[in-house]
Amino acid sequence: DNGDGQLDASDFRIILTGNKTITAADLSLGTGASVTLSAAAATVNATTKTNANNSTTNENDTISATNLTIANSTINGELGTDSLTVSGNAQPINTLTAATATGAAITGVENITFSGVDGVMNIGANIATDVKSITLSSSNAGLTATTTAAGQTFTVSNTSGANASTITVNQNTATVTLGAAGDSVTVGTANLATAKINAGTGTDTLIINDAGNATLTSDIVGFENVTLNGAGTLTVTPAAALAVTQNAAAVTTIVGTGNTITVTGANNQNVVVSGSSNYVIAGNGTGNITSTATGTVATTAVGAHTLTSASATTVTATGLGGALNLAGAGAFTVNG
Repeated sequence: DNGDGQLDASDFRIILTGNKTITAADLSLGTGASVTLSAAAATVNATTKTNANNSTTNENDTISATNLTIANSTINGELGTDSLTVSGNAQPINTLTAATATGAAITGVENITFSGVDGVMNIGANIATDVKSITLSSSNAGLTATTTAAGQTFTVSNTSGANASTITVNQNTATVTLGAAGDSVTVGTANLATAKINAGTGTDTLIINDAGNATLTSDIVGFENVTLNGAGTLTVTPAAALAVTQNAAAVTTIVGTGNTITVTGANNQNVVVSGSSNYVIAGNGTGNITSTATGTVATTAVGAHTLTSASATTVTATGLGGALNLAGAGAFTVNG
């Protein structure tokens, strides 16, 4: 204010166009605190620092704890974008929403890293919705967890191949990055469409747990197995051989481009395949198989059914227990 009693270009002003509120964190008027927990059952917030060297602030705080000091603690990071790092083997931790002997009540902390987990840490859905990311950075770590808010990120940097992670994606725009173990990720078709999932280098399984159409784009990689628990169409360009299990009691359609796809059908349910992949199909009993694929088809026939194919098709009929009807323009070879 230049003292002339007028608000004009001569005065210092902050104009908030379209905004109704502003916080201290928005203005970045200060620096965040460095907080270290010194004992278990710590309580840390803007006004309290029990068993800790500092309180948290409305800025970007950095909080450090061990697997021992995090137990039974209550931490509120307040405003800002805060980070918590827990060293030591925190594998017994099973909740981030309650202060218990095997958990802590954590709110207002956006990024949480566990740097020393040895084994599988099972926190389920016990994660506050304001948590943006959870990272397990040790080589032998596994994580069992369920997203609780849109846009959450789970990262497990497992390099040993032991201790598989089990992740459930229940919200949209999730990001999941896993390591060398044989991990599994469960997701519905709607959330799969907005997710980014890299299963890593193990033998990994993607479980699509509802009906609908699913496309495995370049954002969904690293899976060797896909389980379909609902009817619909799976469109996939596998980077390597892929195994698909049909659990749905309904028609399943697979559109594949590229590497061989092995299909284990649900008993007595129909399977429809197309695209340029080669297919190996078994297990669907009396369910019919229809192929418009340009690649080869190999089936193991068990019950009476109709096989319709437009390409070179080999049938193993050693265990055939009924009539096999062949249709379509494919060149059929029947063994057994």
